[in-house]
Amino acid sequence: MLVQAKDKCRRGHFWVLVADRDHVLFRFTPRHNQDGPKTFLRGYKGYVQADASSVYEELFRTEKVTEVGCWAHCRRRFFEAMSSDKERAMTALGFIHQLFAIDKATKELPPSRRAISRGAPRAAALLRVRLGGSRARPARAPLPHAGVSGRALLGRRLGAPRPGLAAVASPPPSLSHRTASLCPRPARRQDGLYRTRTTVPLAFAGGTAPSAMVPFVTAASKNWAEGTPVTVTDATLPMALEAMSVTTFVSQ
Repeated sequence: MLVQAKDKCRRGHFWVLVADRDHVLFRFTPRHNQDGPKTFLRGYKGYVQADASSVYEELFRTEKVTEVGCWAHCRRRFFEAMSSDKERAMTALGFIHQLFAIDKATKELPPSRRAISRGAPRAAALLRVRLGGSRARPARAPLPHAGVSGRALLGRRLGAPRPGLAAVASPPPSLSHRTASLCPRPARRQDGLYRTRTTVPLAFAGGTAPSAMVPFVTAASKNWAEGTPVTVTDATLPMALEAMSVTTFVSQ
């Protein structure tokens, strides 16, 4: 993104929304704060999938939005715990693998059938996760030092997970927002005119699309190479959202 300004660089943020299947929506804000998602998700009712970033807390203070945690983020921490508590980390990863296997087997179904097919198996898998976490949770987890220890990590993640992680028991939320994280990559410039910063993902699905969203946002295929636009016609499709921070540099 070229910026014509006296400053050498400016920083902005793209919010990338992924509709069910292959549609991607983009929204730009100059700052990465609560005002962004609060504004363009105004009127949204349904599930919001996010990490623990504070910019999304305002969304979860209303009864209209249900927080859904990202199991890909959760799973990543168990991989990190392998070096200090391999047995317990492997137990947790096995339970989480069962959740992802259910989604993989049903992802090609229509949304209505997908929700029915995932409901009971997901709930059973989550129960196994919770029961396994209770057994794996140490009676007295050591305080973390020089990073989070494996035992403390496992105790937090499985024994006392965030409420949002259990919300996937009620479809249609996805287990993770990895699709939203991957979608911006084909669009990133390679000529050094800008560079991307750390991303903060958010996803939302299974509700009424924000009334403020559809009128001004265009969509593109997530396999998009040339940026061919397509028209958003269904405002009720499940969607996923990613915040991509970008530093823009003025070409010399």
